[in-house]
Formats: sequence, structure tokens, C-alpha cells
Amino acid sequence: MTWMDGSAGHRRRRKPKRGKPMSYSVTQFAAALAVTRQTVYKYLSLGNPDDAVISPADWYKLPGGAIRIKARALAKIMDE
Repeated sequence: MTWMDGSAGHRRRRKPKRGKPMSYSVTQFAAALAVTRQTVYKYLSLGNPDDAVISPADWYKLPGGAIRIKARALAKIMDE
């Protein structure tokens, strides 16, 4: 009875990790800082990375165009 004992090659879903996320969406980042999304986009300074509050090394774009900001960027801003 392979379908009951799990040896049929089916994988179990992993539970999501609890705790602090590795990265945040722009909306989540804005909520954590109690600012608007527009302010976060200004921090990113997409057109001119030299003026950015959030370093270009601390965020990335997903294939669909959504931006994710690494947790270390939040820690840096909170420490300031």
C-alpha cells in the first residue's frame, strides 16, 4: 500500500518558517516604519542610486517587477 505510507514519491509540504522574514515587500517595509509606500520608493531612489537611503545592495526586483527589500535594510534604518 504505497499510497498510504508515502513511498510513492510524494513529497510533504514544508511548513513556513516562523520568525522574522528574510525580505519585505514595499508595503510591509512601509508599515514597519510607519511611513507611506511613496516614502519607501523615495528611500530606494530608483532613478539615482547615489541618493538612495536604502542601498541598491539591500533590495532586488522579482521577475514580475515587484520589489523586495532585505531585512538588513530595515535594521539599518531602525538603528539610525
